[in-house]
Amino acid sequence: MAEIASPIRSVMIPIQGGRLLLPNATVAEVVLYRKPDPVEGAPPWVLGTIVWRGWRVPVISPAVLAQRENEEDPSRANLAILKALGGTVSHVAVPARGVPRLTTVGPEDIETSDLPIGNGVLRPVTINGEAADIPDLDQIQQMLQATGLF
Repeated sequence: MAEIASPIRSVMIPIQGGRLLLPNATVAEVVLYRKPDPVEGAPPWVLGTIVWRGWRVPVISPAVLAQRENEEDPSRANLAILKALGGTVSHVAVPARGVPRLTTVGPEDIETSDLPIGNGVLRPVTINGEAADIPDLDQIQQMLQATGLF
């Protein structure tokens, strides 16, 4: 994304321990938080599943997946429903700390960051002075499928 040539409409999603930066088209909806149904045998970064528009959607913690937090604290959270890249997992949900905000990201606004890349992170960046992670939705989807639970 550091090589973008024209501005991209994006969404900055506040999460536990940081922010996610995604193209606006990736966010399907933001809904009020509801406790996910547990999934037996799921890794700690899978918080469970919710039913959204008739689909069973895994709820994941990007902070736990990237090994930046030990557990997710869902208090005061919404759920951001993200479109996955196909395969057996069509959407994933992440707890959002408040309301995601729209932003336009141009080539002059983005800098790559020296922060370590964790699981599920394509690239850490800085946008207008704010640190954020660009999530690797393809890797997240593959990791979900590799659990054999989705």
